[in-house]
Amino acid sequence: MPIVLMILFVFLFGTAVAGDWHKYLQFVVPGVAVQSLVFASIGTGVALNADSRTGIFDRFRSMPVARAAPLVGYLLGDIVRYVVTFVIVFGLGAILGFRIRGGVFEVLVAFGLLVLFSYAMCWLSALVGMLGKSPGSVQAFAFVVMFPLTFGSNILVPTDRLPGWL
Repeated sequence: MPIVLMILFVFLFGTAVAGDWHKYLQFVVPGVAVQSLVFASIGTGVALNADSRTGIFDRFRSMPVARAAPLVGYLLGDIVRYVVTFVIVFGLGAILGFRIRGGVFEVLVAFGLLVLFSYAMCWLSALVGMLGKSPGSVQAFAFVVMFPLTFGSNILVPTDRLPGWL
């Protein structure tokens, strides 16, 4: 998904938004990273809902493990998914010509903030997943909420080009 989003936005909308896709690439790579990480967090809620419906959590309760271990393990495992997504987005961006204009410290801080943001989003997704009626309803609800938040923000289009009300 991150590869499709990057290619779609850079080559389809790059010239329309910035006049030059090379210039737009510098703007959109961080936005696509955030958008990909937000959409990746939906999987957490869907998977937790499916697991809770199939009875795996009941089985875990009968085992000598901490009650929070399955949930926390799931969420900590998601950090690996977020790091892979981050590497894919910025790796493809680098192949296309994206260049980071900061030092090593700034890049590490930005990476840490993206991972923390994603981790917070997966907790929200986990909450929706545990409250949802079915995996499909969790995915539909999360998509209805997250789709407008990511596409209606300034991560893909500069703020000065958005309508005033948005």
